[in-house]
Amino acid sequence: MEEFLNKIEEMVTHNAMCYSKDFMETPKEGYEKEFAEAHNEMALIAKLKEIVKEYYKKEVKQWTQKN
Repeated sequence: MEEFLNKIEEMVTHNAMCYSKDFMETPKEGYEKEFAEAHNEMALIAKLKEIVKEYYKKEVKQWTQKN
């Protein structure tokens, strides 16, 4: 799952860079919507990675307590 999210994060970051006038600070003219969407997707991926990390921590903890 982590590998999958890393691939998506890489793609979304690439998209944000393509829509950026300078290094991820300002959108290119005419690409404001795409730039904003890419940044929102980057935030979403970061949150999903946190959720997955916490989930696996809990799973490992539960498994070690059972064994």
